[in-house]
Amino acid sequence: MSGLVGDPARQANDSLRGYIYQILRSVIVWLNLTDKEELYLEGAEDLDRISDGEALTEQVKDTRGSGNVTLRTASVIDAINHFWEHTERNPGTKLYFRYLTTSGVGVEKSAPFGAGRGGIALWNEAAKAPESNNAEKLAASLTSFLLTEGTVGQPVRDFLSNATPHEILSRLIIPIEWVTGQKDGKALVRQIKDRLVTHGAATGVAPADAETAFDALYTAAFDAAAQKDEIPLNRAQFLRIFAGATAIQLPK
Repeated sequence: MSGLVGDPARQANDSLRGYIYQILRSVIVWLNLTDKEELYLEGAEDLDRISDGEALTEQVKDTRGSGNVTLRTASVIDAINHFWEHTERNPGTKLYFRYLTTSGVGVEKSAPFGAGRGGIALWNEAAKAPESNNAEKLAASLTSFLLTEGTVGQPVRDFLSNATPHEILSRLIIPIEWVTGQKDGKALVRQIKDRLVTHGAATGVAPADAETAFDALYTAAFDAAAQKDEIPLNRAQFLRIFAGATAIQLPK
């Protein structure tokens, strides 16, 4: 017996794989939370890591099969626009934005930044060394490109047209991080299980038992993303789930 033959163009394999990847990434971030942080799923973006007066919102994409990303990629432009919208909606919060993808970083067609030089790579270079002599030159080059392309939203264009290179660095380039070439879902599963084994070792739980917490954590993250009920994931919840998955319950 076999399944029906469907239209490949309508199949949701890529979307399903992307959602699974997002949940796995959520679990990894969850395991890294401090006692003072909370993780909201499907909030402003796929993941919102919140602490007192500060937030890191993260967009997660498993798009390796779609090729490299550049400053002309539609989802990259959307990310820039979304970051700007988030800052306008949350003026009292120090906001950072991370675009994380399994795709590599590419070079824009016609090499507007020079042979072998991609805009995303230059963006990260400027953000990592904003005090360097070259940072404001890079900011000016990126600004010129974005304005010439005209693909970012009007609020971003208005800002770029009137701000100094220093302001563009501090308010747009530094807060946005482009993380490319990330490992696939199978690697994330291994990473999560390694973290569970390490945590278990510190609390006297055998490796095989520690790994059993994986399913419970994945389910909890999936439920948090699906329900969107503004109940965050935190470290205390992780500890409870880990203990419940690795302990043996006996009647009184």
